[in-house]
Amino acid sequence: MSRTTPVARATFTHLHTDLRGAPPRPASAPRSLPYLIGALAAFGAACALGGGACSIALGNPASTDALHLSLIAGALACAAGFIAIGIMLALRQRDLRRQEMHLASRAELIRRELDALGLTPRETTIAELILQHRSYDEIAVMCRLSPRTVQFHASNIFRKAYVTRRREFERIMLADENRPEPYERIARIRTTEADVGKQS
Repeated sequence: MSRTTPVARATFTHLHTDLRGAPPRPASAPRSLPYLIGALAAFGAACALGGGACSIALGNPASTDALHLSLIAGALACAAGFIAIGIMLALRQRDLRRQEMHLASRAELIRRELDALGLTPRETTIAELILQHRSYDEIAVMCRLSPRTVQFHASNIFRKAYVTRRREFERIMLADENRPEPYERIARIRTTEADVGKQS
């Protein structure tokens, strides 16, 4: 059974596959703020309500002002808790939007890279399955081809990508989007070979 990496899963969520993405983790610092507010609110409510309960238990009923203060403290604690929940939901929504943009951008980059190779429609389909880390046998079943035919198409894909092995193809195509190595490498190699052809 083949194993799909998080990078491939995240990328091909936006290439219309059945794989689920694994987007990058958002920064943890902003997330700590709502938890801190919630903890402080809960602590304040516990102190206010606990003080009134202890006063009653000791036979010294709290004054009306003290009860009012307890109620106000409890209400403020509840309000702070709701605010904390609202902040957490807003941060979560923001993270989801960022993840969606990240995956869409990554998928578009891979589409451009595959287009730059000049693959046929069949080769493009097989290339996408290869980048999902599917085995040749799995690709053969999914495309209704023989494993030998899949390997033939794969060798054509690798040749057009100027690599000799499957791992090299996966590495240059699934490189980090902050390092534009794949697209620039393909363009650079093609330019060099064209110049050599003209000289000869």
